[in-house]
Amino acid sequence: CAAPWPMTLIKGNHDEMLLRQHADPSSVTPPAYAASISQNLQDLAGTDALSTLLALPFSRQITLAGAHLQLVHGTPADPENGRYYPSDSTVPDWQPEAGHWLLLGHTHHALIRTCGSGGTLINPGSVGQPRDGDPRAAFAVLDLPTSRASLHRVAYDIPAAQAALHHLGWCERSIRALDKRHTGTLDPSPSLP
Repeated sequence: CAAPWPMTLIKGNHDEMLLRQHADPSSVTPPAYAASISQNLQDLAGTDALSTLLALPFSRQITLAGAHLQLVHGTPADPENGRYYPSDSTVPDWQPEAGHWLLLGHTHHALIRTCGSGGTLINPGSVGQPRDGDPRAAFAVLDLPTSRASLHRVAYDIPAAQAALHHLGWCERSIRALDKRHTGTLDPSPSLP
C-alpha cells in the first residue's frame, strides 16, 4: 500500500521485540508483552511487514525544507530504549545543534523544549498509548517554514476503538492501554465488559 505522502520511518522497541521473537521463538519476551507480540506476529504473517521492520533503523537524520531533523525512537545516546521526560532537568550531551530539530519517542510523553544549544527537542506523545494521564490522541505539528512546533490533543471514541480491538481478538492489556488515565504502570487486573 503506497502512502499518499512521503514518509520516513524508524523502528521502536516493540518492533524490535517482535523481530527478536520472530527470529528466535525461544527468546525471552517480557511477560507483559508476550500476548501482544504473539498477536502481532499472527496478524503480520504472510505480509512483507516483518522485512520492512527489519530494514528500519532506530534513528535517522534527514533534511526537509532546508531543516535538519533527527528522528530517534529513544534518545541519541540509546536509540532503542533511551528516555527523556518533560520533567527531566538535566542537560543531555546529545541535545540538537542550534537550529536543528530532534524528534524523540519512547516515553509517550508530549514535549517541546528549546535547548541551551539553540536546537529543539520534540516528543509528539502517543496517539494510542498515553503515558501522561491524558487518553486523548497526542501529536505534534512541525511547521518548518516558520520554525514553529506545536502539540495537539484530539478526543476520539476510545470505547468504540476498544470494542473493535476486542472483536479482533487483541489481548486485554493492549486494549486497556488506550484509556490509561494515570502515569503509572498498566494495571493488569481490570477486565473489559
